[in-house]
Amino acid sequence: MQLIMFIAGTPVDSILVNENELRLPGYVDLLKVGLEEKNEDIIDLSKQEPEFIIDSLPSRMNPEKDLVRH
Repeated sequence: MQLIMFIAGTPVDSILVNENELRLPGYVDLLKVGLEEKNEDIIDLSKQEPEFIIDSLPSRMNPEKDLVRH
């Protein structure tokens, strides 16, 4: 699973997300800040705010065993 940063709809950078730490308050915000700092020049040049998406977020409502059809 990864957090992807987009600028103007284009993926710019990503970072791996530790699934076990998702519950920790501020964990995702910390990852966002890290990506923003790493790509500060690109953000400044684009004059647009970055958007973030977590790719492949597991769903606890759909356990894998329930998705398998016999």
